[in-house]
Amino acid sequence: MLSDPLANLFDDPTSWIIVASGQAQGKLRRIDGPDGKPALQLDYDFHGGGGFVVAKKEIQISLPDTFEIQFHLQGSGPNNHFEFKIADPRGTNAWRYLRENFQLPGEWAACQIRERDLPFAWGPAGGGAPTAIGAIELVIAAGPGGSGRICFF
Repeated sequence: MLSDPLANLFDDPTSWIIVASGQAQGKLRRIDGPDGKPALQLDYDFHGGGGFVVAKKEIQISLPDTFEIQFHLQGSGPNNHFEFKIADPRGTNAWRYLRENFQLPGEWAACQIRERDLPFAWGPAGGGAPTAIGAIELVIAAGPGGSGRICFF
C-alpha cells in the first residue's frame, strides 16, 4: 500500500510561512486534534480591514490524472472566504478551490477536494489540470473581515 504524501501535512507549523496583506495578521501554532493527532491552527485578524492571510507550505508531489486531497478542518469566526490553492513546482501556475462566505464548522469536519473541484486559477499554462504540486496555500480572505481561527489535520 502506498503512503499518503499529505498524511503529515499539518504536523509541523514551522514548515509553513504566513503571508498577509495590509493590516491583516496571521499566526500558526501546533494544537492537538482528535485523539491527540497533531493539527495546525491559523489565528487570523483583519484589524478592521480587508485583505487576506495565507499559510503556505512548499512541498513536492506528483499528481495522478485523478486525485482527491482530504483533510479535516474546524474553527470559529465570521463567514470569510476560504481557499485551498496549489501551485506548480515553478510557482507560475495556480489551481484554486474557493468557498465564499464560508461558515467555519465548530466541530471537526472532513474536506475532500477532487481534481475537478480544483479549477485552474491563473498562470502561463492557461488551463488544464495540475500534474504536480510545488506549494500548498490555505487562505482566509476577508468578506466581513474580523478575527478568528481555523484548524486543520
